[in-house]
This record gives sequence, structure tokens and C-alpha cells, in this order.
Amino acid sequence: MGSATGWREAITRSLRTTILGGILACVAVATVAFAAAVYVRAHRLAYASLRDNLTVRAESMAYELTLDHDGLEWDVPIRAMPEYMERGSGAYFLLYDPDGEIFARSPSLSDQLLPKPAAWREGGISYRELEDGPDGIPCAMVEIPFRVRLEDDGDEEDEQGWEAPPEEKLRFQLQLAADTRERDAGLRQIALFLAAAGAGVIGLSILCGLLVSRRVLRPIRRMTEEAARLSPEDTSRRLGPGHVVTELGSLSETLNLALDRLGDALERQRRFTSDASHELRTPVSVLLANSEFLLRRPRSVDDYVEGLTRQHRTAVRMQRITEDLLTLARADSHASSFERTPVDFGDLTATLCEEVRAVADANGIDLTCRAGRGVRVLGDSRYLSQLVANLVGNALKLTPPGGLVEVVLEQRGGHATLSVGDTGPGIPEEEQARVFDRFHRVGGDSGKEGSGLGLAIVAWVARAHGGTVRVESVPG
Repeated sequence: MGSATGWREAITRSLRTTILGGILACVAVATVAFAAAVYVRAHRLAYASLRDNLTVRAESMAYELTLDHDGLEWDVPIRAMPEYMERGSGAYFLLYDPDGEIFARSPSLSDQLLPKPAAWREGGISYRELEDGPDGIPCAMVEIPFRVRLEDDGDEEDEQGWEAPPEEKLRFQLQLAADTRERDAGLRQIALFLAAAGAGVIGLSILCGLLVSRRVLRPIRRMTEEAARLSPEDTSRRLGPGHVVTELGSLSETLNLALDRLGDALERQRRFTSDASHELRTPVSVLLANSEFLLRRPRSVDDYVEGLTRQHRTAVRMQRITEDLLTLARADSHASSFERTPVDFGDLTATLCEEVRAVADANGIDLTCRAGRGVRVLGDSRYLSQLVANLVGNALKLTPPGGLVEVVLEQRGGHATLSVGDTGPGIPEEEQARVFDRFHRVGGDSGKEGSGLGLAIVAWVARAHGGTVRVESVPG
């Protein structure tokens, strides 16, 4: 009898060990599969984000190269982009003319070169990774062939006798490269985190299984099944309390928090891409419609001038939207370089008010500015100027003729407080919480020109300088 009991106990122990081993193997496989899926998805997103950012910036820079009777002009504010000024910064560009000669290069390249571009081909945008780029820095490079834009400034006397060069003399190529070390370091951190989390899951599962196999056998099975269903594509799924062993609760919370951050990032990217494409679709449609209207039949010079003027306004709006998108993209990727120097905020605010006073006077708006001199803050004057300009410009845009816009800057308890008030239509209470969201316009389409990005940039600049921003308004 005792021998039979011993055999049964031995068989039971053997079966329990076999089942537990199988379950632990499932936990290990599911953990590795989940970590691999998350890393592959993060890898794709990181590479795609850098490629898209480089392409958008390259297209924006290429658009600024124009040709008229005065010659070529490239209106790109390189000195306002410090990443292209210093050797070893990891940001480079080269612009080649139709003869294959270098037309412009970033100061950061010094006497170095990027890989020689391929033959010019219509729409032949290419992207490559450089393991050993300039200064020995690994880089991602985008190469864009384009035609220089012919610009008509409307001065007929200067244009007499001037003819546009042949099409082959308008073909330029732009190479843009960016440092990939930060991206690759981030991917390595994700890989290390996933490896550590996976090792923790497996280790804790084995320990708990050995100590309390009977108690944790069923919960571990449920946890394994639930973990196997986790994937970046289904960001709403989480490890609930009913599927987690008590001893593994802390790990499940860590995984759930990581999934929350990943889900939020994916959702923001999808929403941002959707809103950006929607915002740019309208001006592109306007450009196409105006072009088709002008090309439908021969027209007078005045008609062409009027049509091109409309085209120019639409292009300027697209440029403004693109620049705002680039600013917010740099904010999302933490790529902006703040100088963090003492700034006379009072002088900066007063100067910007004077710059827009002509706009206020032309629209019959009374603009008053009380900016206390000597109000100093530690920050970047470029972005602080953009903050003030966006706030004042938004107030002028929405204030009707005969209205008032008041700008007040003062020192309060060691902090600078900037207030911009206006006598515009006001903002409903239910809309006030969303005025700083990207692409949000009060009441939908208010009929005023704008991208809905200005106040989002204001909120980001304020947060980046350790400040806050809020709105107070009463409809009417």
C-alpha cells in the first residue's frame, strides 16, 4: 500500500512538474513573442518617423529655391537652424545644381561630402542609412530631385528680355542627413527594457511555480493566455487582476504602464498624421483648382497676375502650416535645442507689439502694450518670440474693427506673467479646455485663416520654459 501511494505521489509530482514546465515554457514563449512584437513595431515607427521628418524638411527647403530675372535665390534661414551650423552636430545638407556641382552646403559639413547622388530622376526620392557618415557619425539621409521654382515678382520692366532657362537647367538635387545615434540609443533602451521585463516575467513565474505550484498553476495559465494576446496593434488590451498572480502584480502594472505609454504615442501619431494630411489637403486642392482655372484657356496678363497672387497666398499658408508642423515635430522628438540664456522679455514683447501695430491700425483695432522693461527670464528668445507673436496675432485675427487688444507683461513673485486680452467673440466654456489642442478651432471652421497650430505651439513653448498657459473667456 505504501509502495502504491509512493508511486502515485511520484506520478503526481511528475505530472505536476510536466504541466508546470509546459506552462512556464508557454510563459517564456509568450513573453519573448510579445517583446519581439513590441520591439519590431517600435523599430519600424522610429525609422519611419525619422524618414518622414527628413522628407518633410527636405521638401520644405527645396521649395524655397526660386529663380527669376535676378537669378537664383534660396530663402532658407540657415542661421536660424543651429543644428546645421556647427561641425559634428549630426545635421547636414548638400544642394547640387544641374551640372552636378555643389550649389550650397551646410557649415556643419566643413570640407566633407555626403555620398554622391544618383542621376536625376523625376520623383526619385531615396532614403538610406549611412553607418559611417560625416565626422564618423551614423546618419540617415534622404535625397530629393526637384525642379527649381520659377518666381514672378510682377516687375514687368525688369523681366523684359528675360527668358526662363531650359527644363534641364532647372534640375537640382538636395541631400539631407541627420544623426541616428539618439534614435538607435532609444531602440537599445527599449530592447534592454523588454529583455529585462521578459527575464523578470520568466524568473518570477519559475520562482512562484516552484514555491506554490498548486496555487499559481491556474492563474499562470490564464496569465500566459492573456499575455499571448497582447500586441502593439491592439493597444487597448491589458493584463487584468483576474489574469495575474499576486506575486506578479508589480510586473503586470509595469507592463500595463508601458502599454499605456505605447498606446498613447501610437494614437497621437495616428491623430497627428490624419490632422496634418487633412489640413494640407485643402490648400493643395485650392492650388490645383486655381491652376486648372488659369490653364483652361488663354487669359490676359491681369488675370494671370491675379491667379498667381492667389496661388502665392495659398503657398505661403502651406509653408506656414509646414513650419508649424516641423516645430511641433521637433517638440515631440525633443530635438529642439534651447539656448537657455537670460532674455529681456519686456523688450522682446514691446518690440513684437510695435511690429504688428501697423496690422492693428489697418484693421481699426486699438493695440495697447504695457511691457515692463527689465522683466528677464531664462530661455530661448526665438521660441519666446514665437509664443508672443502667436498670442498677439491670434487676438488681432479674431478681434473685429473698433475692438481692443491689450498686452500686459509684469513681474509677479519672481515670475514673468504675460496676459493678452481682446474684445473678440469669446470662447464657449465647453471649448476652453481644447483651445490649446493641435488643429482645434473654436466652433469648427470659424472662417478665419489659420491652421489651428498656433496655440498648441504656445502651450509647448510655455511648458518647455517651465511655465503654464490658461484661457479665461466669456462668450460675447
